[in-house]
Amino acid sequence: MTQYGYRIFAVELYEGAKQKAQPFGAAQQQKNGDSEFPAVDYRDIAVSDVKERVGKIYSFGIGYESGEDAHAGEVSGTSMRFTEATRIGDRVRLKLEHGVMNADGILVDPREEDSAGETLRGKSTLHNYRACLVAKEDSKRAVVAVEVRGRSCPIESVLKGLHKASSVPWRLRPLGHVAGQAVMEEFIRTARIGRVQFDKWSYSDDGARERREVSMSVLTNVEGETVRDHVLTWMRSYFGFEPEPWPTKAQVEQLAASRTNAPKPSRKEKAAARKELNAEVRKARAEGKRDTAMHEAQSVKEDIFVDQVVDIDFNDVGVELSNGDVSRTVRPTTDFRRFTYALGHTAPTDDAFFRAAEATAASLLSLVQDLRLD
Repeated sequence: MTQYGYRIFAVELYEGAKQKAQPFGAAQQQKNGDSEFPAVDYRDIAVSDVKERVGKIYSFGIGYESGEDAHAGEVSGTSMRFTEATRIGDRVRLKLEHGVMNADGILVDPREEDSAGETLRGKSTLHNYRACLVAKEDSKRAVVAVEVRGRSCPIESVLKGLHKASSVPWRLRPLGHVAGQAVMEEFIRTARIGRVQFDKWSYSDDGARERREVSMSVLTNVEGETVRDHVLTWMRSYFGFEPEPWPTKAQVEQLAASRTNAPKPSRKEKAAARKELNAEVRKARAEGKRDTAMHEAQSVKEDIFVDQVVDIDFNDVGVELSNGDVSRTVRPTTDFRRFTYALGHTAPTDDAFFRAAEATAASLLSLVQDLRLD
């Protein structure tokens, strides 16, 4: 059953290549020769830009935040179009349609048994989404709340769509994990600690989990705050991570050149070299996560079973957290960035979505202004 909700992102506003964040209520364009443009309120400009381009389709590649990697068919990219934009005080409300571009698939009407169908190749399947931006006049950072359907989140379509719709062009730049860190810090600190589950997994030759050999759950009591400290450490470690060392263009060309006698590697040879180097990065990342999970499982076990002997070499641990509205199990290797505020298993009304999303965004607005981006 599809879960509906929203995610929170922090963004800064830039004009073209200007490398200085602009206040949302008094954004300044670059000078045109000796002429200086007047300051503008981006919140009004965004609404105006979208209204002028309602229904215009923009297409992009598959992005990091899209969640479309789990799509059942072969996907060649994403598409979107805005359908509405309004401003209410400090808030900009957006409605859009977003979805994947299909590289295969057939469109049929199930009521027409003899229908041959229509190919979906190169066409998009769009669904309705909503988003809102909250910013004070002097805010250097804004908070954007974006509707989520299952695992699909159109944050990149929202930001890229606003950029495409702008004639300046204004650009909203996401601040890595700033909002995610603020959200998770608040959730972990206020959540009730439930069960702690220890697992022992066996792994296949390629490093993937193969079989859970042992599992043990315990209810925490006096150890609850100690467990919370562990979870906070996992979260802070995640948000302070170093970017994955994906291969550079020079590394790819160097490897490709070493595999051929030709003066210049072909496009196919460079693609093969990049695939090989990417596989090495993924393998190293998987091994690192496995070592981290094993170390943390042992550490939590020692803190909980202080006066007891549990002679099992667990290599993973999970902690149940609940604040009444949201329940989540987190682990040392959890992707803390992808925190979703749940709104139920049916599509929320406009009023329900905007009321909840804007309240959350407003509550985090002051916090994200000064939060460091590690």
